[in-house]
Amino acid sequence: MTIAPYKDHSLLPAEAPSGQAHILETNAIHDVSKVGSFSTRGHKLCDFIVTFLHNLEEHPNALKDFFDPDVKFFKFIRKFEEGVSGGFLPFMISRKKDKVICGFFQVIQNREKILWETVTRSKLSEIAPNAIWKTTWGARQAYTIPPVENVWTCAFLNVNMPTFTYCKPRTAKEANSVAYDFGIAIYFDEAWKFQSEAVVILEVKR
Repeated sequence: MTIAPYKDHSLLPAEAPSGQAHILETNAIHDVSKVGSFSTRGHKLCDFIVTFLHNLEEHPNALKDFFDPDVKFFKFIRKFEEGVSGGFLPFMISRKKDKVICGFFQVIQNREKILWETVTRSKLSEIAPNAIWKTTWGARQAYTIPPVENVWTCAFLNVNMPTFTYCKPRTAKEANSVAYDFGIAIYFDEAWKFQSEAVVILEVKR
């Protein structure tokens, strides 16, 4: 089985070492679903995130802004309005200085708390395309209080409770596993594709 290939890019060369981000060829998605000829098992969260940002045609500067050291805060959210089902959970990809948080979320119980699923924290060695990414934490589920930006200022609550108490979010194996699960979800869903029903929020603060 062939590993899904990288796409060469001026910011992210295909020959960059493991641990740095690479853009994946998206035509591999359809090859995988049809004949199983490609695998993504060797790829990292950073590869999936930059592939997603690179393919956001409605926001052509998203990838550049994500790696811009003058950008102190970057937030991307994709969701649907209440009552509209788009077939996937809302999700967020956010960077604050050299830290990255991403995950799926649902606002529940009259907006009194937010349920996060497949939520991860990573650290960049520097804010640059050639940064080394390290996933430091990953939870199957957890809660925060609204709004979603509180992931940066408030602790996650009831982490992995009650279903995944055996999962240890700070271990490298579990953190990387959760990160991979988030990455392949947005990759195989081709979540960058425009949908008229979707609400997209892209916020950049310098």
